[in-house]
Amino acid sequence: MKKITLLLCILFSGYAAFTQCIPDLTITQPGIYPDSATGLAPGVVGQPYNQVMQIKVPVDTQVVYLGFSLTATIQSIELMSFTGLPPGITYACNPANCLFPGGSNGCVLLSGTPNTPGVYNPIAIVKTTGSVVLFGQTILLTQNDTIDYYTIVIGVTGLSDINPAMLNLGQNYPNPAFSKTMIDFYAPVNGDYQFKLFNLIGKEVQSQIIHAWKGIHTIEVNVKDLVPGVYMYSLSGNASTLTRRLIVQQK
Repeated sequence: MKKITLLLCILFSGYAAFTQCIPDLTITQPGIYPDSATGLAPGVVGQPYNQVMQIKVPVDTQVVYLGFSLTATIQSIELMSFTGLPPGITYACNPANCLFPGGSNGCVLLSGTPNTPGVYNPIAIVKTTGSVVLFGQTILLTQNDTIDYYTIVIGVTGLSDINPAMLNLGQNYPNPAFSKTMIDFYAPVNGDYQFKLFNLIGKEVQSQIIHAWKGIHTIEVNVKDLVPGVYMYSLSGNASTLTRRLIVQQK
């Protein structure tokens, strides 16, 4: 029993080490990387996701206290919580207690296997602790801040890259298809979207109106009665029309 317990401890400690990110010590400019302009990587349902967020904590900052403009020495920045992550994804810090000392480099690893498509806006609550000197006295200050400007897009098969501001149309799967095929799309706003299927001479063979809300949707297309060959499908809505190619194979 002792040997089994020891083995389990070794295995779990190794797993914890593997899932921990490594701070990038070459980063010297205070901030969070990637920044909001670069954004966080998209993911795909059922596929492993890994995103490292690098943190460089400033040594000091300017604050106004009791009407005085003072230089505050940063003691630490602590990640208190990280909510709103896609289901299946969790976070882990380095240092493990998510307490980053002033002037240090740290990181947060977002990892796991997402299981629900969608556009997610994670919210991080951080607490900054610092100190100022006023009239010869050292005063400890704390402040909570909310970081809510990141987005994580989790797509599905055939729709892995999504621009949340635009209509997105995925490649059908399976392709070629012989009975039915699935087509994923992302609607940027609530509304009606028109799906059409054409043969290569431009004849419309299928059409439907889809009442969709903002988010990811799946269209099931029955192709069992179609002649084998190449077809084009389109989706229109929100002042956009997107087109892709679909192949129907011999039964």
